[in-house]
Amino acid sequence: MTDGNDYANPAKSDWHTEGGLTKREYFAAMAMQGIGMEMVNGGKHELDISISIARKALRMADALIAELNKTESK
Repeated sequence: MTDGNDYANPAKSDWHTEGGLTKREYFAAMAMQGIGMEMVNGGKHELDISISIARKALRMADALIAELNKTESK
């Protein structure tokens, strides 16, 4: 089971786990990077990282987590 709130790259020490980005945050950041590259390659050189793009990236991250959970349960 993949939990979007788990750390993407946890650093473990002898007594605890240190976090960083959650899987959901990491996936959303990668989606935003892809959206930005798509905009640049499409000739839109002004990257307007607006709330709507951030929301789209979060929906994409949530969809990836849901899909990962479907495959893991098979």
